[in-house]
Amino acid sequence: MRISEKSYELIIEAQQLTSIDSLWYLTKKPSQYELPEVFAESYERRIELFILILEALIERRDICLTNSNRVESTDSRNEQLNKFKNAFPSEVRMKEIEHYWWYLDECPFRLVWLLDEDIPGWSLPYKDGKYYYRTS
Repeated sequence: MRISEKSYELIIEAQQLTSIDSLWYLTKKPSQYELPEVFAESYERRIELFILILEALIERRDICLTNSNRVESTDSRNEQLNKFKNAFPSEVRMKEIEHYWWYLDECPFRLVWLLDEDIPGWSLPYKDGKYYYRTS
């Protein structure tokens, strides 16, 4: 499955420049983004939707993933997504640490938005004419 163009536009409109945990929280109410409600039925389905969203964002060059030192991952997109998927804690543990897991070392990546225009004082020059905006 892939994210539809309409859903993608809704996600970008509501979530661009937000933190990675905000993308996770949108998986609780996927219908707000015209995504199937079935994704909210279980923790595993929420992870699946989260990975689909990341995949779409990376593929369209709206984000890149970095390590905790802000160094961009050199792994392929599939390797990054698999690392993320495999790093998720158990459902019980995630309920305990959901608000800050994204900032612990056990979370493999941090989110960086790639922008077409500079936000003075907030973004940094990247490559290919893009700008780098880190959220955390």
